Amino acid sequence: MAASLPGLAALLALLFTWMQVTQTGKEVGISEQGQITNRFNAAINNLGSTSLDIRLGGIYALERIMHDSARDQPAIISVLSAYLRQHASVPVGSAKKAPTESSDKPSSRADVQAVMTVLGNRHPDHDQGAPIDLSRTALRGVTFPRP
Repeated sequence: MAASLPGLAALLALLFTWMQVTQTGKEVGISEQGQITNRFNAAINNLGSTSLDIRLGGIYALERIMHDSARDQPAIISVLSAYLRQHASVPVGSAKKAPTESSDKPSSRADVQAVMTVLGNRHPDHDQGAPIDLSRTALRGVTFPRP
């Protein structure tokens, strides 16, 4: 009986260590998801900036999140599609012509081009059925990335 006590103690220590490692793994996963959420919120805030540089940073931050977290890709596709519908929208009324790159300031189209590049560089197998809705957008002068 006394000879089995060290083995029992070692088994209990091993069980306790396994439980700690499992709990630590769960905490790390929760922490990672929190960091992704914080990065997502910061990127969305950047999209609303009046500074082109900050908007571009937000767009490329969303691309990085999309590559780091496949489960967030559908939400990012939705956000970037909405961004295009707002920032490259077809003017209301048939009398007005759609904006062209030459009629806009060159920098005003850089963010639209960046969004198209990010959407083109995504992994389509992570879309989970999320549509890229470009309805009512004027994308004249925008280069579509090759797959």
